[in-house]
Amino acid sequence: MARSSRFSLVAIAVIAAFAVGPVASSAAAEPGPHPAVSVAKAKKKGKSKQRTRLGGKVRNAWPESGKRRPKTALTRWLARQVGPRKPLACGKRPKAARAKCARRKGRASAAAFAPLAMTAAAAKRISSGERVNIVPSGDLGGLELIRSFDIPADDPSYDRLLNWSWTYDSAVVATAFAAVGLQDQSARLLDQLAALQYKDGSIEMAFEVRSGESSSQIRAGSVAWSGIGFVDYDAQFGDRRYVDNARRAADYLLSLRNESGLVRGGPDVEWVSTQHNLITTIFLMNLAQRLDELGDPDAAAGYREAAAKLIEGIDSQLLIRDKESAHFRQGVDDDVVPLDTQAIGTIYAFFRGDGELAKQLYEFALQNFAIGKRSIKESQAKATYNMTYAAEGPFAGFRPYLGRRAPDVLWFEGTAEMRLVSTFVGESTEQLDADMNEWWAVTRKQGLAPLGADRTVTNNRYNEYHVWPTAAAGAWTVLSGASTDVEWATPPQDPQQILSLLR
Repeated sequence: MARSSRFSLVAIAVIAAFAVGPVASSAAAEPGPHPAVSVAKAKKKGKSKQRTRLGGKVRNAWPESGKRRPKTALTRWLARQVGPRKPLACGKRPKAARAKCARRKGRASAAAFAPLAMTAAAAKRISSGERVNIVPSGDLGGLELIRSFDIPADDPSYDRLLNWSWTYDSAVVATAFAAVGLQDQSARLLDQLAALQYKDGSIEMAFEVRSGESSSQIRAGSVAWSGIGFVDYDAQFGDRRYVDNARRAADYLLSLRNESGLVRGGPDVEWVSTQHNLITTIFLMNLAQRLDELGDPDAAAGYREAAAKLIEGIDSQLLIRDKESAHFRQGVDDDVVPLDTQAIGTIYAFFRGDGELAKQLYEFALQNFAIGKRSIKESQAKATYNMTYAAEGPFAGFRPYLGRRAPDVLWFEGTAEMRLVSTFVGESTEQLDADMNEWWAVTRKQGLAPLGADRTVTNNRYNEYHVWPTAAAGAWTVLSGASTDVEWATPPQDPQQILSLLR
């Protein structure tokens, strides 16, 4: 197993972002935007309710002190997305949305699966930025996780998803903060994830940040991304504050292995996701290297051996080779093909020293996922609602899936992922830079992150997509090479030099 350079979380941000809702197929690799169906079980009291969280201290990502505030508009937007937001009163919403808002009033909690009332303690914390203890169990109150979406107040999904945060999003935003040297903001997000982690190393895949309620589902991908964040922060900033959290996460993931040696999607399912196993493998490799650096070679050897066994299963069960082409399928017995799994796979191959496989995966993605001549149009239909953003384009980028009835959308996260993957295989990013810059121009003047998709899709069996600025899109704008709010930065084409910049 090649270990030519640290694969830090900042570098792992080239990995495709995974989302957290179940999909129709058995493997449920969960890439792309976060489907609303995943929050439908948020009020169920599962076994996780009986377990104990680690607890800890957290602070706001947007501090009162001007010295600690992020300097660019995009990182400021990301910091301000952290923590609860009070829903806009019905009377203050756009006129077309007021009647529907009034009809929903009184049952908003059921619609959003979380109470909308903020506790006095949470409100005080948000206004003052003071350090507070997170209660290890019971009612958590307001949480300092990033809200996954910036939703227009007239949107039918406003009450449903306004304050929901997917664990992946907090991890990838922490990565973006670390990538531009915002150690304080990165730590504040990771402190909250650490406080929410259960003692067995698991963490739910989503939280309602106003009430502290969580989804009932624990998924391997969420746990792995949290673990990657813990390890990367310590390595990036020469710290060891999260090493115990990382080891708990790693041990939990290894407890999910099935008879074939691959990690299952979660404790309550038998399906196996390619993406989850790729992310877990990289996490274990990073943790092993960090433990070596901290003087614990025996523990490092154990995690390195576990990663090697996962690699055997990934290559034998999840990788599809066809003459001079190769791609990863979504999971065991699941032939859906996600874009972000190809991006993860490209990096996975590169760091195993298999440059030929990395190039094959990259070329497969280019040939099968690229789309163009797109525009953003308004729509009043509930299933495709978008009355805020419109632009003729034409825009170009990448779609999220190959498969029967796959959603026909331009997906910005995946486009940004492909931008950074291009640098790893030595391809020019000039055209992608231009495409992404034009896309971001739709929202950049307002100081917002890029839109997640070019159209709204809420009735697709794969995932849910919206024409909103999203936390993941903002994070990937930074991580894909856009280090300023003005233009796209093109890293050197030498992958080793790229890694040194990203660390």
